[in-house]
Amino acid sequence: CCDSLLRLIKTPEEVFADMRTSLERHGFWRGEISSRSKDGRVISQAVAVSTVRDDDGEISHFVTVMAGLDSLRDDFVTGLPSRQVLDDRLAQAVELSRAGRKAVALLIVGLDDFRDVNETLGHRVGDVVLREAGARLRAIVTEPQTVARIGGDEFAIIVTDAVDPATIDALAEECLRALSEPFEQTTKTLHLTASIGIAMCPDDADSPSQLLSHANQAMRVAKGQGRNLARYFTTAMQAEALQRASIADDLRHAVAEGQLSVVMQPVIELSTGRITKVEALLRWTHPERGPISPAMFIPVAEKSGLIKAIGDKVFADVLEWLARARRISPDMAVSFNMSPVELHDEGARHEDRLRLLALSGIPGRALIVEITEGVLVEQNDITRANVARYRAAGLQFAIDDFGTGYSSLSYLQQLDVDFVKIDRAFVSGLPDSAGDRALCEAIVAMSHGLGLKVIAEGIETDEQRAALAAMRCDFAQGYLFGRPMPGDEVLTLLEEQSGRV
Repeated sequence: CCDSLLRLIKTPEEVFADMRTSLERHGFWRGEISSRSKDGRVISQAVAVSTVRDDDGEISHFVTVMAGLDSLRDDFVTGLPSRQVLDDRLAQAVELSRAGRKAVALLIVGLDDFRDVNETLGHRVGDVVLREAGARLRAIVTEPQTVARIGGDEFAIIVTDAVDPATIDALAEECLRALSEPFEQTTKTLHLTASIGIAMCPDDADSPSQLLSHANQAMRVAKGQGRNLARYFTTAMQAEALQRASIADDLRHAVAEGQLSVVMQPVIELSTGRITKVEALLRWTHPERGPISPAMFIPVAEKSGLIKAIGDKVFADVLEWLARARRISPDMAVSFNMSPVELHDEGARHEDRLRLLALSGIPGRALIVEITEGVLVEQNDITRANVARYRAAGLQFAIDDFGTGYSSLSYLQQLDVDFVKIDRAFVSGLPDSAGDRALCEAIVAMSHGLGLKVIAEGIETDEQRAALAAMRCDFAQGYLFGRPMPGDEVLTLLEEQSGRV
């Protein structure tokens, strides 16, 4: 096989040299070769060679096993080239780019919200969608370009000689348009979109692994910016990715070393001016960086799975504080945030938390779980089962930042919540902004009509407090009443309120 090539474009001489060295040192060699048949086709084969020695230790012969790879290298679901083929061709494209300085573009195409298809309609329907998505991409991509499925709901497209950015833009737009067309081959018509990340060689990367990583980063950014978008990799994305990786690593130590703490912010009953609830808020003080914003570390915790262990800590800390607070104020309640990642977890941790609650003797109604509007939209059987567990134990639920997301009444009724929290964005303009006033009045009236209580966030002035009280808003929290503070300081406030100090 004089035309044989090892993966990563090795010459025949290098293949045989590797083989010889491995056989001499280890007694075996494994690799892949491609041989050209008489009709010109390239046949890929996996090859294993083993040394057999006689009783005197001399080599008597070699045993060679060869297996054709071509039939194995296509993705089983879509029939497209698999990740293994992509790796081969991407390595070749990058090598050719280095030699000839020809640009190579890598597009990572990820279907948006594909997990919902599998969870609601089943994996068979999901496979049909993947197969059709692959067929649409294959119809767009022409030789010498390569389209492959790289796993899950993600595909990759290699464009060699990508010297014209307009061509890459047009290809990405065509892929987005094709994948946004209805999928009619399933039991129901499905409407999906896709997000695309694009990285260039040699501008963005000079190795296959780096090119894949950067294209994937760009695709994640496209999803985060609204989906159904194509985004090119930038150095800023790399800096953000490195920062997230650093935070994730430090966060693991923070959980183990007790760097995370829970602070409490008072919630006032507007009709009486008394503290009747608090919101538990998570804080992280890094030993070197100092305080790190929750907006920065919570998404990292969710993506890494650390949010589950963090949620366990918050739940335990809340129960410990409540046991002390209810000795002073017997009706005190605490609200705390529960991540969608936690609610989507079907593990035993929810039962463990409820056992801890039962042992504490604290009634479930003293706990209020705050969730986002997104949880309402993305709920599934697991989410509903977990909510039902907490509901059965008496816990209440609140929708955080209401009005900034989907704000659907049907979703509110489906999940059966108890509180609606008006986002600070609508409170900040009170009382002067007619628009903000109208929105707040509408949310209060709607919530009361559904039998829900209303908590307004971000109150900073007496005028805002008075305007909300006039609307008959039930509760309020904000810097006017108290910043987030250590739990002991809130206990002092409760003692002063009860006349014990």
